[in-house]
Amino acid sequence: MIDNKIKKIFSMIPALATEGMIFFFSAQNGDESGALSGGIAAKVARFIFKIFGNGRNPEESEEFLRKLESAIREMGHAGEHALLMLTVFLAVSAFIKKENGKLNYVLRICAAFIITVFCAFLDELHQYFIPGRASEIFDVFVDTMGALTMALFITVIRLLTNSRKKN
Repeated sequence: MIDNKIKKIFSMIPALATEGMIFFFSAQNGDESGALSGGIAAKVARFIFKIFGNGRNPEESEEFLRKLESAIREMGHAGEHALLMLTVFLAVSAFIKKENGKLNYVLRICAAFIITVFCAFLDELHQYFIPGRASEIFDVFVDTMGALTMALFITVIRLLTNSRKKN
């Protein structure tokens, strides 16, 4: 019995660590956050320009860099919450069981999704209080899309795994 309790406690560590990472990134002020995403965008842009060339004038290059930085920020939001969805799903799976011992998949995936979206709202609320940061409902939407993408990925893997077991 103690082993099952320890397993449940340890199953929460990846989800808590992921939420901690999200909280850390959200706690950065506007300048720190901008420097991080801007630095990544600049490296990606240099790589793209190296491969494809930069036939743009300086204004076009700046606009490209701004759009790239925005896309990187949104992918970061979605990626963080996709990872959170996965880790919360694994933690929830250690806690939710049916009476016959089989895990109730629909309840687990829905619970993990709701928890992840709730964390996305909390993340944006947290950013409201950080200097130079904004609290954007669009970011909650992007976070939710990241969580939904992971939920669909988990479901597809589960369906493929179950169909192989039947064959």
